[in-house]
Amino acid sequence: MAEPIPDRMRALVLSEYHEDVAESIAGLRVEEQSVRAPRRGQVLVRIEAASCNPSDLLLLQGKYGSLKTLPAVPGWEGVGTVVASGGGLLAWWLKGKRVACGLQGDRDGTWAEYAVAAATECIPLKRRLDTEQAASLIINPLTAMGLLDTARRGGHRAAVQTAGASQLGRMLLVMAAKANFPIINVVRREAQAELLKSLGAAYVLDSSSEDFVEQLKTACADL
Repeated sequence: MAEPIPDRMRALVLSEYHEDVAESIAGLRVEEQSVRAPRRGQVLVRIEAASCNPSDLLLLQGKYGSLKTLPAVPGWEGVGTVVASGGGLLAWWLKGKRVACGLQGDRDGTWAEYAVAAATECIPLKRRLDTEQAASLIINPLTAMGLLDTARRGGHRAAVQTAGASQLGRMLLVMAAKANFPIINVVRREAQAELLKSLGAAYVLDSSSEDFVEQLKTACADL
């Protein structure tokens, strides 16, 4: 039996951009909003979890390339269950399925209990994929794939990545290893360097080291 869909939901709402990201976060408010009905080619997703990526923080600061008309709900991606279809073969097929979804709407985002997403921007999930992984399935993995593809198509023999211990950096580390493409991973602390080494990174440099610049020159020359 299908679950009832409420008329109202709670959402985190951004009313004002602040260059200081802490101010922006402090300015977010939980508000009640109407649950929108999906149009043809769209689905309504009951959100389980939504990630907070650097692109989300840039939006809060008003620095992202594509800003929203305020007030708006932030959140570019998330995971949840499709509870309603607006029509169309793909949207109908997705109904009842657990999906990762991306949102590019002007006022809508995934930092809410429900979100309307284009059916073409939803990825059906295998049952064994946990919520935390599924909530960040789109932005970081596709960015890592794009970075690696750009480096390889450019004919480069190796690449340097900063923020190597970030979620994106660790994804790129795994993808590059499978492609047999050397990556010099730059981090800012010894603990981060040890983390990447434990994950199999062959080249890890700590930018806080006194001889960091010389190490970087040597590694680049060698590769």
